Amino acid sequence: MALTVDTRRIKNHKEVCYEAETKDGFPYKPATHYLAWASMAIGISEITEKNYHEVYFRHKFINQTSNYNTTLPITLKDVHQHIGLETNVGRPEPRGKWKNRIVKNVMAELSYSILQEERKTMQEVL
Repeated sequence: MALTVDTRRIKNHKEVCYEAETKDGFPYKPATHYLAWASMAIGISEITEKNYHEVYFRHKFINQTSNYNTTLPITLKDVHQHIGLETNVGRPEPRGKWKNRIVKNVMAELSYSILQEERKTMQEVL
């Protein structure tokens, strides 16, 4: 299923969400692009006045627990400006269920990296 993005309910959506000229074929500004695509990872399909803190929290949590060591490409202000953004991700995932999914993925990545480290070490020994 393709991701669909609806920006029409965002206040000043044309100014907040869209580039005047696109270089890569994506019409969205970087914050809009990130928030739309990352909605799958955070398990929230719509940014509202009630949940925008939770949306930002989940983005920060994923960013801080990832092993990519990158700067979060959005701010709380960006999230607030995108109140009204909707995607077709599905029902909001409760925080506990979402946390378990994210932690399970982090643990799997860690286990995999340990196996890779062990294989490398064993090859050096032989």
